[in-house]
Amino acid sequence: PRFPSHLADPRLGSVAKVGIILVHCGIGVAAHKCRLNLCWGPGCAKLQQWSTPKRRCRHCSQLQAARRDLAISGAAACGARLGVDVVAASANENNLDMVEIDLKACGFLGTALCANIILADKGDIWAVRGIVDTGSPWLLVPTGAACSYGYGCAEGLPAAGLPPTFDQYGSEVGQLAWFRAPAVTTASGTTLCRHLLVAAPDEILSRAGGGFFVGLIANSDDVDHPSLWQQVKLPSGSPPVAFQVDVPGHRLKISARTLLPETSDAIRLVDLRPIEKIRVQHYAAYSSGIWVNDQPLLGLKRPVVGVFDTGLTGILLSQTLADELQLNKSGGSFSNPDDWKLLKVSFRTEQGHSLVLQADQEQSVLPVAIVDLHGGQLPWFSNAATAPHVLGLGMAFLRNGAFTVDVETNRAWYETMLPSGKK
Repeated sequence: PRFPSHLADPRLGSVAKVGIILVHCGIGVAAHKCRLNLCWGPGCAKLQQWSTPKRRCRHCSQLQAARRDLAISGAAACGARLGVDVVAASANENNLDMVEIDLKACGFLGTALCANIILADKGDIWAVRGIVDTGSPWLLVPTGAACSYGYGCAEGLPAAGLPPTFDQYGSEVGQLAWFRAPAVTTASGTTLCRHLLVAAPDEILSRAGGGFFVGLIANSDDVDHPSLWQQVKLPSGSPPVAFQVDVPGHRLKISARTLLPETSDAIRLVDLRPIEKIRVQHYAAYSSGIWVNDQPLLGLKRPVVGVFDTGLTGILLSQTLADELQLNKSGGSFSNPDDWKLLKVSFRTEQGHSLVLQADQEQSVLPVAIVDLHGGQLPWFSNAATAPHVLGLGMAFLRNGAFTVDVETNRAWYETMLPSGKK
């Protein structure tokens, strides 16, 4: 809510830190009331409080989170509004180079993981949630009719002054509108960035994407639309260099330090941008072997790159790979993808071992999508004739472990984890 005039107390001029700001929003379909409490001073020793008159909370009713998840959510906006410094609460207060974000199951049959995000502007607060997505670069937020999809609402964010751009989800092409959020905070209270550029997909992309996304693709050559990663600062003030998506543990780690020491084994990621038309670096690696229902794919005419994508439920095949396998054709060497029970993909590691990921229909949803990435309206590659096949590896492959990427060193690893988050 807008801050009432009686919060502009002159005594705040001498206050060094804001200790905590709580914004309590009810959960439900209709808009609920909000209350804001302010506590300041070292350890809040001189506790004083003001409370706003009860008023409607703007666009927060769709946030599916407990009240504790909204602690300190307004810190960034409130600090700027009141003219005082803000203590950004980190999920890991002993390490300001690391942020840990609790995730919740969401999306199709609960196969995705979502993070709750708070956007703020001059006292207005928008609560949204997005699927943690290693296959896209931006924070995508719902507006308009998409506010009824259950991912919150960012209607009313300030426009960024940029023209719409085209993007593709699967086989669908639509437009992104661009907005700017003066402050972005996690639901646990960590301020990640200020003046963040965010995108709102149109109705076509909103339907095709199946949700809204917290994009983790870091490297982008698009100077007008930098990635979320390129805009984030950790509580220490350092930029992030590594992340880990722990699926069983429902935890996202973002770190300013390496998460894959040089002595540890890893797979080497490949940067496809030199041969791509798109300007972002997907987290991809050349596969050393593929098996469908325990039958190996041998003698392929092109190499296959596996793209690690936590925003994807099952499997994505480029049309070139489907054509070479003669899928969906009588007499083809492989059955219809709907009959695939088990898919294994291996990658050669730096230390000469094999890292094998598998998707098993008995344990996970295994939808297979075939997409024309070498042609179509927004092709990936500059030379479709020589580009590799693409195999998108979604949560069906990654659901039992932690996927870690060191962005600066271009290394990645997947570690099978127990439900408790232990190896």
